Amino acid sequence: MCSAPDEVLVIKSTRFDFEPHKKARAQEEMHLDLQNEPGDILLRITLRTGTRKIFFNDRARKSMGDGWGKEQSASLESVCGDPGVKITVHNCSTSGPNRYQILVGLITVGYFDSRISGPWTNITYTNKNIWLKKGSYPLKTFAVLSSSLKVRRYKIADLLPEERQAFSWEE
Repeated sequence: MCSAPDEVLVIKSTRFDFEPHKKARAQEEMHLDLQNEPGDILLRITLRTGTRKIFFNDRARKSMGDGWGKEQSASLESVCGDPGVKITVHNCSTSGPNRYQILVGLITVGYFDSRISGPWTNITYTNKNIWLKKGSYPLKTFAVLSSSLKVRRYKIADLLPEERQAFSWEE
């Protein structure tokens, strides 16, 4: 569980490639979901091949509609280029709904105000194809991130000083 403002979640991937492969007939979409015990998605982070953006959303499990909030996006132009990546999530709320700071490397790429409160208890990672041509199938999967990720939780106080400086707190 990671909900305290003094903790961060770090997701490491050996692959970070947004370029659509010339042989791919589908766009790849990757989701990292932070879920709570009832199954709400407190934060969904989405990356898509062919874009240089990161997308954020949340979803209430019990809803009269589909439960999804308004998707937000941020540019990744300033952080693309390295073969691997560290995506860091920091819940910078001290009270009320969760406010997440999302970093790629040590660069803040965006903030997301979740409509859903509470700590996350589960993380899921999925890759899926978005078919560009009806009835076509990709020759091979060309995902933005590697097929397996390393996920760790850190106390901010235990990080190096230059790493601690990257995080903000709610005012």
